[in-house]
Amino acid sequence: MTEKLKTLLHERAEHVDFATPDVDALTRAGDRTIRRRRGIVGLASLASVAIVGALVATAFTGSSTPDGAPTADDPAGTDRSLSWSVGAFIHDGGATVDTGHEINAYVETSVGYVIADPDGTVWSVRDGQVTEIGRVDTKYPRLVADPTSPWVAWVDASNQGSPSFFAFDQESLESQSFGSGTSTSGGTLADEKDPTYAYALDGTTLYLRDTRGAVALDLASGTEKVVDPTARNGFDVVTVHDGLIASRTDTGTRIGRTTKDGYVLDQAYGSTGSFSPDGSYYTSDADEPSVWDLSTKQKLPVPGLDGYYFATGYAWLDDDTLAVIAAKKETAPAELLTCEIPAGTCTSEVELSTFEHIDFRLPSGEGIE
Repeated sequence: MTEKLKTLLHERAEHVDFATPDVDALTRAGDRTIRRRRGIVGLASLASVAIVGALVATAFTGSSTPDGAPTADDPAGTDRSLSWSVGAFIHDGGATVDTGHEINAYVETSVGYVIADPDGTVWSVRDGQVTEIGRVDTKYPRLVADPTSPWVAWVDASNQGSPSFFAFDQESLESQSFGSGTSTSGGTLADEKDPTYAYALDGTTLYLRDTRGAVALDLASGTEKVVDPTARNGFDVVTVHDGLIASRTDTGTRIGRTTKDGYVLDQAYGSTGSFSPDGSYYTSDADEPSVWDLSTKQKLPVPGLDGYYFATGYAWLDDDTLAVIAAKKETAPAELLTCEIPAGTCTSEVELSTFEHIDFRLPSGEGIE
């Protein structure tokens, strides 16, 4: 979370007329989220890390460009529509889906949606059917998904402090749970010591953090690979796309097949990020647009967002269309825009509530306090 938005968060807390929430706790929780407008009372997150592409068979190997820079494996992006929810309703392009449950967090899969309600119940929403499939933290829900995959995953810590990972395939209705590497002494938030944490879902591969460090688990085969034994918390891996890992460093975001190889996008400090479906671009959360061309490692201007008080990209709708949440001033309504990259032209598509009275969610998998 940026210093600017931390300041706004505290300012909002000072002016509300109801019991002030634990702002520092919200700040800590917000540090790991993407699609979020940080800087309002009670905002844990609007965004998440894991808008990623499809997994191919070679999950742990990859191709290289002529200069040796890692690239995504056979990217297979699927065009998407802008999606958001208000109350129990998901708005997706021209369609509206009534889930029957207030939505505290939700994600999109290749065949439907998975939502978490304020009580922490996780529901599968597909073809008009709404089915209970698990539990997630009520205060800080976190679901990870890949919109090109039917899988969704989360951490359930409701079993007397013994957290477990859960995964559900919306297409086959297969479910899995596993917790042999989790710590009973650690937490489930990104900044807690020795956390049990779901970083991202890449096709059928769940990237998680347990006592072994950062681990890639193929849900289809059960194959596990420790990708970074030194990973200490939920901030080490930002996101994963077709086996290409974005990880945090002291100088920016590293892009590589592991958390040690590849190259660093200088000063890309966002705690969340997203690759374009074809792996050409990367966006990182910030107060202003932060989009990199991965072929040149250069940050691209987005002039269509000039004049906005706050703007950040949170998901790719296709290979060169970035979904952005923005506001023209602190008290203005939030807007969802589509921006064409690399041209940098933007179109405002949807006007939502203000950040002072937020009533919407984005398909980030994380919620609002």
